[in-house]
Amino acid sequence: MQLADKLITNSAWRRWGRSHWLCMQLKDAAESLDPDLFAKQAGQSVRDGLRALGLPRYMADALGAGSGATVKIAFGTTSADSLSKVLRVLIPLVCPAFARCPAESAVVKTLVSPAISDEVRAMVQC
Repeated sequence: MQLADKLITNSAWRRWGRSHWLCMQLKDAAESLDPDLFAKQAGQSVRDGLRALGLPRYMADALGAGSGATVKIAFGTTSADSLSKVLRVLIPLVCPAFARCPAESAVVKTLVSPAISDEVRAMVQC
């Protein structure tokens, strides 16, 4: 019974209230699709694997960082990146009080990025 009470007390719904639950779900989903996260995880996996094989630490670190950068280059322009941006842009549309939204800073960072402004200009011109 104590575990259930603790989960309810610490749940996102309880902390941000019912009105910002969807905002936080969209923000979390956008963060999980971020290509930077994939690159970091790939680099760490390669680094750890190379260390386990006995490569010197400096070599494993360099090769791990390089593989992470390669993953970012290869997958940075895919639909996952676009979907991540779309999810963040949806937040103000569903948020009942954006000025008090816990996801506001993530949305603002996305909206002020040059890539988004170019995409919006292209949509307006169509």
